[in-house]
Amino acid sequence: MPRQFLYALLVSLGLSLTISVIPNVVVKKDLSADIPTFQEMPKQVVYTHNIVDLLAYMQTYHKVSRVEWKQPSLRITLHVKNNSTNNRERMFKDTYAILYHCLLYTENIEKITVRFSSMLNENQGAPELEIEANRISAQELDKWEKPEQVENAEDYVKKLGIIQIREASGL
Repeated sequence: MPRQFLYALLVSLGLSLTISVIPNVVVKKDLSADIPTFQEMPKQVVYTHNIVDLLAYMQTYHKVSRVEWKQPSLRITLHVKNNSTNNRERMFKDTYAILYHCLLYTENIEKITVRFSSMLNENQGAPELEIEANRISAQELDKWEKPEQVENAEDYVKKLGIIQIREASGL
C-alpha cells in the first residue's frame, strides 16, 4: 500500500513538472507585437429566417408592427400612438437606431424603409412618416455615433444626407 501511494505521488509530481515545462519549450513569439484582445464581429447576412435576430439588437420606443424582407430591401413599420408627446424626436431616434444597426452590422441590406403609422393595419391609410435610406449613399459608417449618444436625432439623421423623408401633413 505505501509503495502504490509513493508511485502515485511520483507520477503526479512528474506530470505536474512536465506540464509546467511545456510553455517554456514552445517557441517564443515576438512579445512586442500587438495581440488583439477583441476580434471584430463579422457582419451578419440577413435572410428571412434570421431577420428576428437582427431586430433583437435594436431598441425602439415604438412597437414594430410589420417587417418585410425582400432582398436587398428591408421595410419596417412601427406603430405610433397619436397622443404621445415628443413623438417626432422619438420617431427619428428609432429611425437612426434602425439605420445604425442595419447598415453597420449587416452585409446584404441595401435599402431600408422605416414607416411610422398610427393604424395597426398599414393599408388603412398613408403613414405619418416614411424614411428611406440606401447603403450606397452611406459614408464612413464606422464614424457614426451610437444611437444612445445622439442628442438631436432629427438633425443628426438629416445631416447624414442618406435619407429621403416623406411625411403626412400635420406632422
